[in-house]
Parts: sequence; C-alpha cells; structure tokens
Amino acid sequence: MFNTSRRIANKTIRVMRETINDDSSVNDGYVTLGWALESKEKTVRMTTWLLQLSLREKLSTFQKPEGFPYAQLYQQSTND
Repeated sequence: MFNTSRRIANKTIRVMRETINDDSSVNDGYVTLGWALESKEKTVRMTTWLLQLSLREKLSTFQKPEGFPYAQLYQQSTND
C-alpha cells in the first residue's frame, strides 16, 4: 500500500503484530483483511495496522500530554 516495497509492508505488519502481542500462526506476508477482521475481538489487528500505517506515512502523529511521565515509551524509531 502507498507504493512501498514488500519488505517495508511486511515490517509494518510485523510491528503491528508485536504491538498487540499477536500469537496467530499466519506468516506476516500472508495476512489478509479477513484475518485482520476475523472477529470483534480481533479488530484490534486492523486498528493497530492502520495506526502503524498512518505513523509510517506521516499521516498522523501521536501527541503526548505536557509532563507525561512515560513519554520515552512512545518515541518512534527512525529505522526502516
């Protein structure tokens, strides 16, 4: 999506799965929309993927409240 390489697309999916501690047996390169929306409980997959995609493409930013004590937990990596 968004004219990106397969490697970057798979990395985005991997980050999403790590973020939500997804333990399904589907390989990163074989996930589908059906997998992401498998059930009401599993829609966190799609929501997190959309967040990762919007952050990767710089379509949105996460704004931490002033004085937020855990700000370092939300620092984004600049590595691809």
